[in-house]
Amino acid sequence: MIVLALAALRRRPAYETLPLWILFVVYWAAALGSHLNIGHRHILPTYPLLFILCGAAGTWFGAPSPAAGAKNAPGVLRWLICGLVAALALESAVCFPNYLTYFNVVAGGPANAYRHLVDSSLDWGQDLPSLKRYIGRHRSEGPAYLSYFGSASPDYYQIPAKYLYAVRGRDVPPEVQLIEFPADRVKAEVGQWLQRHPLYEAVGGAKSNDGEVAVMFLEKPEAVKLGPGTYFISATMLQPIMYDLKGPLGPWNERYEQSYQLLYTAVKQLFDGDPAVRRRTLTSFEPSVWKQELAYYDMYRFARLTAYLRHLEPVDNINHSILVYRLTEADIGLAFDGPPPELGQDLSAEAAAAAAGLGGSQLESVGQ
Repeated sequence: MIVLALAALRRRPAYETLPLWILFVVYWAAALGSHLNIGHRHILPTYPLLFILCGAAGTWFGAPSPAAGAKNAPGVLRWLICGLVAALALESAVCFPNYLTYFNVVAGGPANAYRHLVDSSLDWGQDLPSLKRYIGRHRSEGPAYLSYFGSASPDYYQIPAKYLYAVRGRDVPPEVQLIEFPADRVKAEVGQWLQRHPLYEAVGGAKSNDGEVAVMFLEKPEAVKLGPGTYFISATMLQPIMYDLKGPLGPWNERYEQSYQLLYTAVKQLFDGDPAVRRRTLTSFEPSVWKQELAYYDMYRFARLTAYLRHLEPVDNINHSILVYRLTEADIGLAFDGPPPELGQDLSAEAAAAAAGLGGSQLESVGQ
């Protein structure tokens, strides 16, 4: 349609559309030169200009411009314009109501949208209700895991999934928690706490300065480990952009692999099947240190998983904003213990400098 419109504009005096072209060029230049990077919506004001300019194709149905000395448009052009308008209407009806995730065939269609744009250009976390319905239809396909991008709460929608690393939405409780209880009621209080949190176990305790008893809780190995099942990954979370400066921004590379292996070596002893090994490891450092390193491990483990997933085709998608992967035991082994899924360029020197002290000497000594 744009090509036909441009051809039609040649039949009109150029000054008639000059203000539109000036506004279009100036706005695009300002948008592309801006340091703001918060989505495709920044160029939405140029769309009405394009629509008006494309309307010039309608002149093929009118009389020729005497100034241009043109002849009437061939009938095939008129039919082509009608066909394009009808195709647009049909395409709009087919993609309803998922207009945010719409991409045309040139970009590979909506199913490939996540390969081009994410975040507010595609994914606002809008599909939790659809996710719940999808899981309800596929309950027999093993455990579900979710990494969600958005400000809504998966808990509100009662999503039956284990939550993976995410930057918004549900706050995942830390693997290690230190909670103080009154000394005269510690046994009863700990028992009640464990009833409310069945995925944890008490692994130690000590009297605090105020006379209370500080009890350390650690998630059970089966609650921390990731296994085969269906993984639901928000399109934005699949791409390596949603991490802090100590996180693995950009493609997976050798530096990230080294950090992951160091973290993995340090924390895996916390989830050993032998309780004695777990307790002995926990006493190596303060709970606050373990909480920090486990948070880093969770982030790097997820980044390595998504690096692996980026080389797989999703088996399905939920309105093109949440990708569906079904991983086997072999996939899990490759994702977390196999060779690096990819070794790209280390794009962020600033992140590299911030990550150089990841865990510091304490973590290195744990790994040894």
